[in-house]
Formats: sequence, C-alpha cells, structure tokens
Amino acid sequence: ESRGLGDVYKRQTLYNFNIILESCQQYGNNHFARRVIIDMYSVFYIKPDVDSWNYLLGCYTSQQKMLNAEKILDWMKTQVDVAKPNVKSYRLLIVQYCRLKCPDQVHRLFTEMIESMEPDIECWSRLVEVLARSKSIPEAFQYIDKMKEKFSIPLKLQHILLSCCRRNNTMLEYTSRFGEVQTKQDPYEL
Repeated sequence: ESRGLGDVYKRQTLYNFNIILESCQQYGNNHFARRVIIDMYSVFYIKPDVDSWNYLLGCYTSQQKMLNAEKILDWMKTQVDVAKPNVKSYRLLIVQYCRLKCPDQVHRLFTEMIESMEPDIECWSRLVEVLARSKSIPEAFQYIDKMKEKFSIPLKLQHILLSCCRRNNTMLEYTSRFGEVQTKQDPYEL
C-alpha cells in the first residue's frame, strides 16, 4: 500500500512540520520543503513560523538557488508576525554568498541586516573574511574595528586576515592592528 503525504502528516503540529522541513534542508530537497509549507497553509491551516521559512531558505541556499532564497527573504521582510526574518535568515544567505565569493551581496545583506537587528559573530566574521579574500583589506579592518567593540576576534579569523595580508603585502597594517598572531588557541574557544 502506498503512503501519501496525508499519512506522513497525521496529527502534525508546527514543531513536527519543522522537523520535516529540517530534514529537507539537510538533504537539499527544496521541492518537498515547498510542498510541505504549502500544505501547512492550505491543508492543515498551520501558519509556518520563521524557523519553517529558514529551513526552506536553507534548502535553496544549499542548492545555490540564491535568487529563490532572496525572493523568500524579501517576502519575509514584508511580514509583521512570526515569519519576519531573524539573524539566522540573513546568516544562511551570507554564508552561502561567502562560499560563492560574492562580496557585494554579502556586504549588501550585512548592511541591510544591521538596520533591523544585531548581527552575531558568525555574520561579522563572514563579512570580514569575504572582504579580506576579495582584497578589500582596508574595508575588512574597518569592520574588524566595529566587531572588536562587541566580540573578541576569533583566532581563525585572525589567521585568515594574516594570510590575506601576506598575499597582498600589507603585513605592516596587520601587525599594527593585532600585534603578534597568537599561536596557541584557547581550548575553550571554538
């Protein structure tokens, strides 16, 4: 006997739908994730929350379908309730654009994010990393200075900056900002 979506969805709650959507994100199954969200609305009258939409965003970003992900983010920005984008929504796109080496999109999303919420350390680090790797060392250091006000600079990011400065012959600027590079990592620092 064939099992349809109705069998999978019996007695579902928002939490259970989000578990299904999370597995869709892990496997990059954006078609099924989109179908789940449509069924949540139309069949079960359950309104997806920001986590539901973030799982769909994750599906699209993992498949490098950035235009679709941007459309979802734009739609989320128009919402006034539980579907409004959060830090994770922006981080999903920022991380993928960083992997795709698209500094303009990372910078645009980061600037947009700062207007409405406080970025976390991963968003700051990704922005600085993509700027440094795209040879925008002075701009990367401007963001480092802003980042230092809120967080300690992760060792991994310091090493990325050091490497980029070596490649671009800007070691003097690096050492004037950080001094000697730490060679031992704190065992409790991630």
